[in-house]
Amino acid sequence: MLLLPEETAVQVTRLALSNGQVQYDKSGKPLSVFHLNTFYLQIHLIKAPLLIIHGVDDEMVPIEHGQALHQCSGTTISPLWVPDVGHNNLENSELLWKRVRAFVCK
Repeated sequence: MLLLPEETAVQVTRLALSNGQVQYDKSGKPLSVFHLNTFYLQIHLIKAPLLIIHGVDDEMVPIEHGQALHQCSGTTISPLWVPDVGHNNLENSELLWKRVRAFVCK
């Protein structure tokens, strides 16, 4: 499920009132208070070029978080969803490093 910016604000408000209790989105996935509060509402303020990268098989932070960050960011740079990579092995991806090099060298 992708969160739209308006929905994100509602989710953050609800989570902020939960005092750390686990909250869930409409599909039943747990939402992260830290992730929502820290990034979703502020990511659009980044004015530098922004490349969002996320491992498709990440079980700690689901891909939907990366997708929502990309959606909320407003960046025109295509994200990189790295296949066969989880949370703790993203840096082992050759695809990731090729894309980062291309991004940095622009």
